[in-house]
Amino acid sequence: MFFIHWLSRTSRRSQTARPPNRDRAKERRLKLLRLEQRRVLNADFTFVAHGLDLHHVDGDVTIREVSGSSGQRIEFDLTGSVWEDHGSTGLFAIDNSHPDHSILSVAKSDLESLSDGISLHAASSGVDLHFDAQSSPIDLSQMQGTLAAEGFGQIHQFAANDHEVRLGDASLSADHISLSRFHGD
Repeated sequence: MFFIHWLSRTSRRSQTARPPNRDRAKERRLKLLRLEQRRVLNADFTFVAHGLDLHHVDGDVTIREVSGSSGQRIEFDLTGSVWEDHGSTGLFAIDNSHPDHSILSVAKSDLESLSDGISLHAASSGVDLHFDAQSSPIDLSQMQGTLAAEGFGQIHQFAANDHEVRLGDASLSADHISLSRFHGD
């Protein structure tokens, strides 16, 4: 008996049409939330036994030599993007703790032993390459391979009076190159 009563009430409710609730529609508004800023992984690198390849570089890169408790290392400071590893077997460190910067750090001794050297390939000519020798010189004159940079808009150097950039072999290609205290073959 109870089931029949429930069924008859349900069928009556479904037959009577309800007018739309206009007040409820007014309450439903699209709410936009501001998201945090995010970095897009675009600049790729591969560090293997014979070479370091930095490709699809989509932000300005600053190269500097740094001395610390772990020895001397070369930093590749990428502005506005993040380094993404693609199958590296070499030892490296990535520091993403600085806003708008991603720093790839490699021991200087590891870079000097690379037979294929270091290759930097810009994603567009709107990207610049900087050699920062303001606080210390950059010395890769003992590197076996070539430092090759291509596709950059500008390649230039920041240097203090007594600091310079030394490379064993360099191949640089850019729209504008400005180097004052730079030594390379």
